[in-house]
Amino acid sequence: MFPLTDTINFIAALGTLTLGVLAIVMFATHVTHRNKPHHILDKVTMWLLWLGLGVAGLSIVASLIYSGVIGYPPCVLCWWQRVMIYPQVILYGIALLKEDKNIFRYTLALSLIGVVFSIYHNYLDFGGSALIACDAAVSCTARYVNEFGFVTIPLMSLLSLFSLTIIAWIGLERSKHHIKN
Repeated sequence: MFPLTDTINFIAALGTLTLGVLAIVMFATHVTHRNKPHHILDKVTMWLLWLGLGVAGLSIVASLIYSGVIGYPPCVLCWWQRVMIYPQVILYGIALLKEDKNIFRYTLALSLIGVVFSIYHNYLDFGGSALIACDAAVSCTARYVNEFGFVTIPLMSLLSLFSLTIIAWIGLERSKHHIKN
C-alpha cells in the first residue's frame, strides 16, 4: 500500500466534505436571492468557470491517485462517474479561454447524469440491494476508504458531482439574470 494513503484519505474526505457544505451554502444563497443581486454570490459567479475547472480537475487527480498510485481498482460505476467528470476539465478549460458562459448547459447535463450514477453507487455502498448486476471483477461495494466512519470514495464522487451540478446551475441562472439587465 502507498505510504501516504491515510493522509490522502483524510485530506480527500475533509476536502470533499468542505466542498459539499460550500455547494449547499451556494445553493441556498442562490435560491434565496435568485433574481436579486447578492454581493458574495455575485463575486463567486465571476469565478464559476474557474471553480468548475478546479473541482473537475481535483476530482480527476484524486481518482487517478486512488487507482493509479494507491492501486484501488475502479468499479463499473466509478468508471461511469469518471466519464461524466473527465470531459468537464476540457469544457471548462475551453470556456475559460473563450470566456464562454454557455458551457454551463453542457456541464450541467454531464454532472446530473453523474449524480444519478453516484446516488445509485452510494445506495449500493451503504447496503442497498443491486438493481443491476455489478461487474464481478471489481465489486461496486468494496470499501477502500471509510474516513470519519462514513466518507467513502462513492460519497466523495457524489459530493464532487453535486458541486459541479450546483456550479453549472448557478452559472446558467446567474448568466440569464445578467443578460436581462
